[in-house]
Amino acid sequence: MVNYQKAIETSQDELTRAQSYYRMGLIYQNNLNETQNALQAFTNLVSEYSGSQHSTIRDMVSDAMVRRSDLLIKTGNLEAAITEAQKARDMALADANIPIAQKLQAQYQLSYMLALKTDKIRQSLQNQVPTEEYKNSVRETASAYAQIYELAQPLDQLEQSSRAFVMHSLFQSGQLYYFLRFQSDLQNAIPLLETFVKLADQGYFKGVAQDSEIQKNVRDALTYVGSSYFELARMAELDPMIFNQAAATFKDLVRRFPKDEDAPLWQYQAGESFYAAQDYVTAIQEYEKVRQMDVQHESAADSLYAMATCYQLIADMAESQGDVKNRDANLSKVYELNEILANEYPDSQYAPDAFINVGNNYFNQGSNTDISSEERERFYRLALEAYQRASELPGIKPESQRLAKEYIVETEDLLTRDIYTRGKDMLDSAKLLADEARNQKLMDVIKVFEDLAEQFPNAPLADIGYIQIAESYVVMENWEKAMEAYKYLLDKYPINKPAPYEQVQQARDYAEKRYTEIFVYLKSLEVHEGN
Repeated sequence: MVNYQKAIETSQDELTRAQSYYRMGLIYQNNLNETQNALQAFTNLVSEYSGSQHSTIRDMVSDAMVRRSDLLIKTGNLEAAITEAQKARDMALADANIPIAQKLQAQYQLSYMLALKTDKIRQSLQNQVPTEEYKNSVRETASAYAQIYELAQPLDQLEQSSRAFVMHSLFQSGQLYYFLRFQSDLQNAIPLLETFVKLADQGYFKGVAQDSEIQKNVRDALTYVGSSYFELARMAELDPMIFNQAAATFKDLVRRFPKDEDAPLWQYQAGESFYAAQDYVTAIQEYEKVRQMDVQHESAADSLYAMATCYQLIADMAESQGDVKNRDANLSKVYELNEILANEYPDSQYAPDAFINVGNNYFNQGSNTDISSEERERFYRLALEAYQRASELPGIKPESQRLAKEYIVETEDLLTRDIYTRGKDMLDSAKLLADEARNQKLMDVIKVFEDLAEQFPNAPLADIGYIQIAESYVVMENWEKAMEAYKYLLDKYPINKPAPYEQVQQARDYAEKRYTEIFVYLKSLEVHEGN
């Protein structure tokens, strides 16, 4: 260290001085574990020689910047570490003489730093609803990882040692997008994960990691892909083609990993995909394979119940067509499967999943664009009732509980939107009426929004509905009742307790404005009457 310091003080040679700073930084970092001294050495190198045209010095400066970001993490300065990583990445990409391996390392370092930031935000949420800050951070991190694959082109010319960056970045970016579960994010996740699987199948990552690790990631990637297709199909008005892609992915998982403990589950999910696509005959064929794979697996009883549901639906269709023979044959299969369930799985926990399936069936019917708003609301209420019954059953599995609650939230959201829209349309039409007819219609409007608030007290639109209640009273010039409705939001969300949703906060602020306007108006009437 003394010699390096002396060289820095006495040498006029650019390369000698730069190498001295660099070597001192390495010793402080790797041998002495002196973070601040290492950080200072690398900082001096970057500060004095970032503009050097010497290729060796440029390489050292680039590496020093990456190391500085690591060291800044140790000091707890994450934002500074990210800034440094961005500078290192930008410098590496801008220099055509820097090897591709170094460019990939710089991009990966930035991605890793962004991942640390995302994880920090996630931990601060403490299982609360993800914020926009968190979602944006996840997307920024996923995008940064995804850029590594683009930088690595052409892949066939990439050194073996650098292929690890491609392997980890494809998987990480796809996984991050998948975990957000929004439509656009799922659409981003699928091609990344499918590309990872394709390259793994081609042996592109052979030697980069142990085969067992690669295969585990392939397994997880395909699981995310299958689930993504399934969710996207639900979001795309139950698109059967996308459900078929989900089924193909789950079946591919079974083919690849037939002995995996989750293989019966994937087989069951393949059946579920065909069921959701309303291909009940194929769904039955896939469900039947579950018990053939493992009669004791937890999905075995569920598959039997699902098969019974399919046969019931086929029987219902046959009955609607007047095909009594076909109806009876399928009902016979329903009874047969129920008997197997009772005899072979008396302690099974299939009941919660059965209610979820019933709820999904109602939900799917309610999602049909050809039905009336009244029918849609009825189906959503039936779906919600089924999901709630599932969630309340004793002994419900955590995953089933999660699904039930997730569907409750999703269904409540759609249902409250329909109810709110119906009430708003009624209010608009009431304003066109006159006198008693108008007031009677407005009371009906108020009843709609009061019922909404009573039945779904935690829904954002239930709070916003109080604005429509107040507006209805304003039209009737019932100022006292209007102020009561506005005041409900003011009391529920005082200044020191803002609303959890932006749209509710906007409604609350609007209520405060309208409350004040009415108060001032009534006071002016008192003054006028006093004069």
